[in-house]
Amino acid sequence: MTKKRFAKKIFLLVLFLISIYNAFFTETALALFQPECQNRGITTFLDGYAPPGSYFQVYFLNFKSNELRLGSKEAPGRFKLSVNTALYQFAYVSEKKVLGGHWGGEIIMPLTNGHMTAFGTRDKDHGVGDIFVAGFFQSDKKTLRLGNYQIPSYFRLLAGVFSPSGDYDHDKIFNVGNNLYTFHLYCSSTFFLTPKWELSSRLMYNFHTTNTEYGPDQDNLRPGQLFNMNFATSYQVRENIRLGVAGYYWRQTTDDKLNSHNLRGRELAVGVGPGIILDRVIAKKKVFLMCHSLFDTSVKNRPKGTTLQARLVIVF
Repeated sequence: MTKKRFAKKIFLLVLFLISIYNAFFTETALALFQPECQNRGITTFLDGYAPPGSYFQVYFLNFKSNELRLGSKEAPGRFKLSVNTALYQFAYVSEKKVLGGHWGGEIIMPLTNGHMTAFGTRDKDHGVGDIFVAGFFQSDKKTLRLGNYQIPSYFRLLAGVFSPSGDYDHDKIFNVGNNLYTFHLYCSSTFFLTPKWELSSRLMYNFHTTNTEYGPDQDNLRPGQLFNMNFATSYQVRENIRLGVAGYYWRQTTDDKLNSHNLRGRELAVGVGPGIILDRVIAKKKVFLMCHSLFDTSVKNRPKGTTLQARLVIVF
């Protein structure tokens, strides 16, 4: 396939994804307390590997659920949620070295529009969601030695914050914003077990401030802290194609608080599914297309559903 034909296919794919977004683009901020702006299986393959340069990434996600779990059982009544997410990310990794690695920064802007039916109520909303800003440290290649066996590896440490920039209405059960700050920490890593086989993970922890306008009575709600982990592995089957498996683990570690009273019902979820990575050099720019799906399995106190995602990465 020529570079011109490949570039045309990538362009048509992006137009197709944008048309899907314009037709039924949704993102949710549930009344189930944990802000959905957090990374639940969004980042997957080659996650800890980011050489110096400028990056532009677009994520298109779709999450659908017809089942709300209270504890480990399905909640009574009708529940329906359709979620599509478009995230626009700009990241920069410096050429200059600091402490054996490179500093960097990123900003992510979500565009949201969605609907949810629950508890006899149907709501919808659209607009810019909660914007994320962060700084990070990206390592150079490190080599792990197991006897005579060497494993090239990379890692990244990040600290950032989601700001309450999205629209919020206390009378609605569905909002594009969460009306609070979320402080986000993570460590991501990638290990090349062989030149063709990589293993990646991202360990994350989230702290939230208080939403002082929650619900019709404008109560004080502080979501519990959250630990979540994304994991993935892929194998290069051809020069520009990798096949793999991705998943996530999501566990709330402290209780939600409503008007200073602890609420039982911490969230738990696990999901896994297949994925593919395509890469080419187009106009001297490295271009990646990553696609994967996630099927929720063990879920408590949140919606159970299916996620589909396409991610376009351009390295300048």
